[in-house]
Amino acid sequence: MTILIGDPTSEAIERKSVEEGAPGVMAAKIRQVQQYYKRLDGAPGVKVRYHDTTLYNSIYRFDDEMLVNMHVLGFPAPHAPVMHLRRLNGGDLFGTYADSFDRVLAVSAIQPRGEVAARQRPVVAARWRPGDRRVGRRDGSPGDSRGDRH
Repeated sequence: MTILIGDPTSEAIERKSVEEGAPGVMAAKIRQVQQYYKRLDGAPGVKVRYHDTTLYNSIYRFDDEMLVNMHVLGFPAPHAPVMHLRRLNGGDLFGTYADSFDRVLAVSAIQPRGEVAARQRPVVAARWRPGDRRVGRRDGSPGDSRGDRH
């Protein structure tokens, strides 16, 4: 099993967080997930790696099926569409996303690049103003408890 997570010290993570209207939140979520994944250290066949690429989607692959959570500018991942894909003869959509995962894996690292010592990146201030799009459910409620996976 290979798990790819966005590097919490990367500019791509902070940019995504600002775009969602919550500076610093995505890095904090990743650090929280890291605590759970530390339990996997030394587990046979499990690799946790970090990347600093732009976050276009989250991919969850299970053999010949995958879920692709497409990221939408200004919305947290739990509020964005998810495609359920199956590998089909003659189809190339599954392969396109599998290749994307492999390209990110090829440039990933064993640990976040900035995590030699626990350090916090400066947070870029962003402010919500009246007229900005509301992030949440279409019915105006704040959202649900589902978390992001990166």
